[in-house]
Amino acid sequence: TYDCVVVSRVLTCPPDLEACLSEIRRVLKKGGIAIIGEIYTHEKTVEFGKFVGERSREIGVDAIDLYRKHFDKVDLIMSDRYAGEYQLHNRITRDGKILDDFPYLIRIPDVGFKDVLAVCHA
Repeated sequence: TYDCVVVSRVLTCPPDLEACLSEIRRVLKKGGIAIIGEIYTHEKTVEFGKFVGERSREIGVDAIDLYRKHFDKVDLIMSDRYAGEYQLHNRITRDGKILDDFPYLIRIPDVGFKDVLAVCHA
């Protein structure tokens, strides 16, 4: 068992997200933490039903509720809690226009979206 598991931008890959989260929880010691860093570009997770470009899904904000289902406590660390020079602002453009139609939790109007780390306690 482990004190800490770091999961960074890979929850789009496993065919069964619930099974993946269960396994992360299983390998953690009591009192251990899983640090999950994902890009939450939708309100609801979009399941593809098959691999598309090496992914099974695009993660939505609703995945945070799944973390809460599998772990005793989930703390969210938002990138905007830090001074501006330490923040990462993610920008996606299409046809020269900045997209900012992201979920409220992460949206930065007219800029893009901020990062979120979920610290999940076993």
